[in-house]
Amino acid sequence: MTKIKHTTPQNSSTATKKEKTASAVNAKKKGTDLKLDRWFLTHFSVPCPYDGFRAEFEALNDSENPWMEENKKKNPYIAWNIVGGETKTLKVNAQKIPCPNGGSGFIACEGPTLTSVYDFWTLVYQEKVDKVLSLNFPFEERYYPNNYSAEHETIRYWPTEAGEVLYFMPYKVTCLSSVFKYAPNEMSVDNKNTIYRLSRLILTFINPVTGPMPDSVREVVHVCYLRWPDGRIPMPWPPDNDTFSEAGLRLLDTITEELKPETGGPSLVHCHAGLGRTGAAIALVQCLHQYQLSSTVNIWGCVERMREFRSRMVMNHWQYAFINLVFAEKMLSIGHLTAYCGGYDVRALLRSTWKRLESELNRAFEGQPPLQMFEAETVQWKIFAEQLSSSKAYQLESCQEEETIVELG
Repeated sequence: MTKIKHTTPQNSSTATKKEKTASAVNAKKKGTDLKLDRWFLTHFSVPCPYDGFRAEFEALNDSENPWMEENKKKNPYIAWNIVGGETKTLKVNAQKIPCPNGGSGFIACEGPTLTSVYDFWTLVYQEKVDKVLSLNFPFEERYYPNNYSAEHETIRYWPTEAGEVLYFMPYKVTCLSSVFKYAPNEMSVDNKNTIYRLSRLILTFINPVTGPMPDSVREVVHVCYLRWPDGRIPMPWPPDNDTFSEAGLRLLDTITEELKPETGGPSLVHCHAGLGRTGAAIALVQCLHQYQLSSTVNIWGCVERMREFRSRMVMNHWQYAFINLVFAEKMLSIGHLTAYCGGYDVRALLRSTWKRLESELNRAFEGQPPLQMFEAETVQWKIFAEQLSSSKAYQLESCQEEETIVELG
């Protein structure tokens, strides 16, 4: 077996016509379930895998999608049944993403705002969601001043300290525990090595007339992932001794081990818009699930199926390449991909593709948004929360009778 010497073009425009043709051919193999080795060789043994993923993503974007045609690339609100049998269009943009191989599936959602947070918790309660993954942190939007809108910023919609209670009537959210973690089996030493916050919550429906109802108490596991900038892929953290591949594997392990999406009720995933980061995370889990059940891989097909239920899931080719790379890394880490595949050095191929992806990201996002948004203390957003302490979304129980009439009357 030979060890490959892999060279990467400095710019996509330098790719030869032959390479582009090969990428286009690969892109046309859409919707095909492949055995693991065949999938890997098809995507990573070409002259420039990164360009192949970009071409595949562009072809995916150009493919016909009845959902997108019908809704003109928008994600309309969906009418959900609410308590009491009444139907109401909830003021939160969300769609169900079923798991094609069984299981409870996902709900892809935009981040809760001051105007949508009541309906957000209605959705969680009504659909018996018991796991929530937040891929943006509260008030993250303030770090993007050119695009900032207070109306659309994600608030801190859950309590973060044991014993803390927030009321979004008719729902009461109580925090049982909340800790900062670096990985599923590793607590944070300090804020600067924190990757996510894990909280265990109790969600209670309180009837405005009779009080708590039978079967009105639900347990919810909540993960708030802190190291994934909008429009990009998860950041290595700490930056000086971590890699993009390690960050990707850590994200996948966090989802599968902390949330266990294959068990219990549906998992709700959101970022700011509920499209890019949300789509990439759900795709990773669904591709892994498909492989576990059928020993086949079809990342194109996975993203295409998600878009049949929610348009624009996975927003750019960086995130699409990330899904492919992390899936390959996972297969290598558990021994299902061997060190050499078809005579190719698997680690060398992955390393060079990660390097190209990192280079492209650095070029595209140079100077924006500021890295200090992730270098700040992870409790920084608590300061922002205090600024909203006078908002009606955080008023206490004594003030909620009137709120109930306004919101759900």
